[in-house]
Amino acid sequence: MAEIKEYQLFINGEWRTSTSGDTIDVLSPSTEEIVARVQNGTAEEALETLAHADKAQKE
Repeated sequence: MAEIKEYQLFINGEWRTSTSGDTIDVLSPSTEEIVARVQNGTAEEALETLAHADKAQKE
């Protein structure tokens, strides 16, 4: 089995770990093996991301 890569959140041009500290396993649909882990972002992090995206669109 290959090494399982873990991905962070990308918010406002920066990679960072979620404040929740939780991750979600990403499964291969054909083998159901874990192929990666991603951060489980919080509602606050989602709102922050949307605010940054909105600001970027207006610039």
